Amino acid sequence: MDPSGSIRWEIFPRIAVLPSAQEWFQLQANRQLSPRTIEAYGRSLEDFLHFCEQHDPPLVVETATKVDLAAYVQDLVKRPNSHGQQIIHLHSGSGLSDQTIQLRLTAARLYYDHLVETGKQARNPVGRGKYTRSSHFSVGRNRNSANERPLVRRKPARQPWIPSDEQFKRLLAALSCESLRNQALFLLMYDSALRREELALLEMTDIDWAHREVTLRPETCKTSSGRLVLFTQATATRLRAYLERRRQIKPGLGRLFLSESDRNRASGLTPEMINKVMRSIARRANLPQFHPHTLHHLRLTHMARCGIAEHIIAEYAAHKSLDTTRLYIHMSGRDISAAVASQMEDFEAWIAATLEEVEG
Repeated sequence: MDPSGSIRWEIFPRIAVLPSAQEWFQLQANRQLSPRTIEAYGRSLEDFLHFCEQHDPPLVVETATKVDLAAYVQDLVKRPNSHGQQIIHLHSGSGLSDQTIQLRLTAARLYYDHLVETGKQARNPVGRGKYTRSSHFSVGRNRNSANERPLVRRKPARQPWIPSDEQFKRLLAALSCESLRNQALFLLMYDSALRREELALLEMTDIDWAHREVTLRPETCKTSSGRLVLFTQATATRLRAYLERRRQIKPGLGRLFLSESDRNRASGLTPEMINKVMRSIARRANLPQFHPHTLHHLRLTHMARCGIAEHIIAEYAAHKSLDTTRLYIHMSGRDISAAVASQMEDFEAWIAATLEEVEG
């Protein structure tokens, strides 16, 4: 996908030459999904079409059967991972990650849903993600049926690492050695729980200095839903200092954070450049597990520790589901106990007073 939302068909040559696949993929683009989601769907369907093409004999995509899809699953499970041996598949000990396999199958399922809806297929060979013990897909009405198991068993959700308070202090100490731009972008990314792409696409006009707010435009957000987020006085101080430096690089409006290198001077920072900045800070703090999205997790966790309601945190982070928000929040048992004790203090006092009254 290019920034305008148009499909770059040269990236998806197999989809481009199969009318039903092209129609389905264009429909996904027209649904106003995020460009990254659309590209992920496209690459996944391309992978399936390539599998059908390489199969001996080649498979007819539009009339693929449950057996054909089972063969595709086996190919995904056994296929070497292009990112190296550190990616270990749950079942085979090697191969694609569980998330990648689920994405491939989701794209195939949505494509065959489209074929069913348009009358080109009688039923979806992928089913709804179930795989029976007899090596056939099925659409199971009873999810608890003893003879069914997931198509690909999902791994338990893994909570990403976030720094402890002491480790966060080390990051802030490491930040003091960075340029004004890097200090401002780090703190703004934390305060506003921004994703890399959202941070990179910020414009000067998105900053409301009077209220210390950032307006995130729908077209810059992963969920295509705009929102308002905040930044602190400490961040504002460093951001204003950085703007003095920015005016020397490029006067006027435009992207908030600019490259200062000779190679890309005055161009907007890219997500890859933000990665580089964060790696430098992580090395100095001796925290190699730190990465840009860590700040997103950390900010939401700190909000939860302060007693902010889950639904407000979800709105702040633009999560469509509270389940997503819960995955991002990492509260210790002591944090939870303290939050409960604080919120229940008045109620517990009422119980104590009532007991005294009854006993009296």
